[in-house]
Amino acid sequence: MVVDADGVFVSQRRFPKLCLVAPSLPAEAPGALRLEAPGMPPIDAPVVDDGPRIACRVWGDGVEGVDQGATAGKWVSKFLRCRGCRLVRMPDGATRQVDRTYAPKRTSTAFSDGCVSLLFSCFRTRVVPGSRCSSRRRSRSRTSTRG
Repeated sequence: MVVDADGVFVSQRRFPKLCLVAPSLPAEAPGALRLEAPGMPPIDAPVVDDGPRIACRVWGDGVEGVDQGATAGKWVSKFLRCRGCRLVRMPDGATRQVDRTYAPKRTSTAFSDGCVSLLFSCFRTRVVPGSRCSSRRRSRSRTSTRG
């Protein structure tokens, strides 16, 4: 997860270009997380399991993140043009409770949204082979869906 200088999670809602970051686990660099994005040199940042802890906020919840190092933080900060960003991972064994309004007791998640619902419009699914959306429905979705 990316956090800003205050430890607050950074989302694609706030930084839409975050969707352009392509993380991967390269076979030729075991134990590293590769980050690639347009206009940026790719980096292989070591995955840190037991490094410095950072107090973070995710949707108002206080959580702890393991800092993934200055190199990854600087890379993300430069790409997003947001000073002081850090890349963190959830410590092994840590959990975050899901709001009981939306899930049964003792339901937990990590840094992700607690109750994610992904909705695809017919307009978006038209590129998927075998999509059942008709041309008529696609054009209606195009005019009624806000991006």
